[in-house]
Amino acid sequence: MSITAKDILALEDQRYAAMVAIDKAALGRLFHDELVYTHSSGAIDTKASFIAAMGAKYTYTASQRTEEAVRFYGDTALVTGRAV
Repeated sequence: MSITAKDILALEDQRYAAMVAIDKAALGRLFHDELVYTHSSGAIDTKASFIAAMGAKYTYTASQRTEEAVRFYGDTALVTGRAV
């Protein structure tokens, strides 16, 4: 089975939905243990610190994603685009 760009974007849909819903369990499943999350403000979180801060420090009420592109490099997928 090969992973497609459509599969990756479906995971992105799940990630954004979990962020808006503050579903920490789902984020725990979706995020890699070595996650480094760099916010548009320049703040940097690990998987643990990002999930812990959801709902307190970080609250997402909605999201819009545009200009998404998925590129594959071996077993890695890179998603770029704009989010509001």
